[in-house]
Amino acid sequence: MPFIDAALADASEPQLVPEGRYDLRIIKVEDKASQSGNMMTVLTIQIEDRDQPNAELISLRIMHPAEKDEPRQKAFKLLQMRRAADCFGVPYTEQGLNTDDFLGATASEIDVRQVELPALGGRPARMQNEVQLPKLAGDTSAASPQKKGRARAGQ
Repeated sequence: MPFIDAALADASEPQLVPEGRYDLRIIKVEDKASQSGNMMTVLTIQIEDRDQPNAELISLRIMHPAEKDEPRQKAFKLLQMRRAADCFGVPYTEQGLNTDDFLGATASEIDVRQVELPALGGRPARMQNEVQLPKLAGDTSAASPQKKGRARAGQ
């Protein structure tokens, strides 16, 4: 078996970042079925911050609307999809969007918070970072204090 010359002592686990506003880049896009069989797009997001060189990657799951969805459920899924597209500057039409356009897209000054994942099966509870998608531009409801990030398409 060949020897792999690698500085394994330098390897470290990724770290949670403090809650705050960060520049983000989508580094992976995967369309797949959820555990319940519904289609979703999973965006893997990297935090771009010199002060956080070992930031944990963030997964954002965008559920696709389905025929069987209740009207409110479908409306929420469409809202989340549009929020993600607006946040990252991904083009869309009234008919939908191409999820491949998310790859490489960036967004600036987006809220990232820490949330606790409950224990599940044999896995202990743990903290993870989560992206807080901004509300749609022009939405003035008092329920959310976030401001829309400055998004730009990227490669």
